[in-house]
Amino acid sequence: MGSLAVIASPAQALDRSRSLPGEKTDATIYTLSNTVTLERTPDGIEVHPANFDQRFVTIELGASSDTMILRLETTLRLWKIPDGLRRLEWPVKPGVTFSREDVAALAGVDALEQVPTWGASVDWPGLGPVTLVVFRMGADQYGGLLSSAPSGVNTMHQMVFQRARPSTRPRSDSGSAHQCPQC
Repeated sequence: MGSLAVIASPAQALDRSRSLPGEKTDATIYTLSNTVTLERTPDGIEVHPANFDQRFVTIELGASSDTMILRLETTLRLWKIPDGLRRLEWPVKPGVTFSREDVAALAGVDALEQVPTWGASVDWPGLGPVTLVVFRMGADQYGGLLSSAPSGVNTMHQMVFQRARPSTRPRSDSGSAHQCPQC
């Protein structure tokens, strides 16, 4: 599919019980959306639009940002990739998938190695062994690539993690609709 590097073993990445001493910071809830799936076939790369299934994920960064903890049905630990996206490549379909340059622009940095990036080999719920890479794409957003090539399937999922926010829509005290006094 590309050259998503294996960063850590599944045993290192999967820690169901705790953060390391001194690494825990405030956890933030994000909405995780699968945005597209890329599949390598004998004819090339096929793009399969995702149905944008969403789930809530908690993301915690270690105090020095050297680790990222993802909590979904299980807990996954990712490690900082020191040179960001510089050595990572993936197939790009213009207008459908984001490129490394798109990510750098969204992250507000000039060089690929400046994009904060974490990764590991993990056991993803429902998929088994995968390579997961997560990178910052702005103050309230991360992007992610989940490659199932380690399990022998040439499929890569593109994901977006958007900070979950309470609705800012006005609500009446009674909970029922009523006419505006000025109308």
